Amino acid sequence: MYLNDFKREYTINSLEELNEILLKRYTHNANYFILTFQDEGFPQLTAFVKANEAVLYYLDTTESFISESTTKTETTAIFYENEYSQILLPKASILPITDFYKAAELFFITKSKPINITWTAL
Repeated sequence: MYLNDFKREYTINSLEELNEILLKRYTHNANYFILTFQDEGFPQLTAFVKANEAVLYYLDTTESFISESTTKTETTAIFYENEYSQILLPKASILPITDFYKAAELFFITKSKPINITWTAL
């Protein structure tokens, strides 16, 4: 698996490597992860991470999804695309970081949309 974050690209060969890199945080206690596979741009799991929260996107060749939380609100929260650029994301999509960690593991194993997340089609 390939994994990109704020700083660089990694080649991931094990769940141990994956779990170690997903703990990395930079400015604003944040990171942005893009997970995909070696010769394919899709499927792709992306996550905007700040402290102990995450907003996830799943993209394949024909569909796109965003994570759905139990919070029903129209408000937004600030996350980061890189160390300098903010992005406003819906609070209704924010999940606990542990849900992202589990989703990343499932994605690594199955190369498909993680089933531990409730998704909303975009």
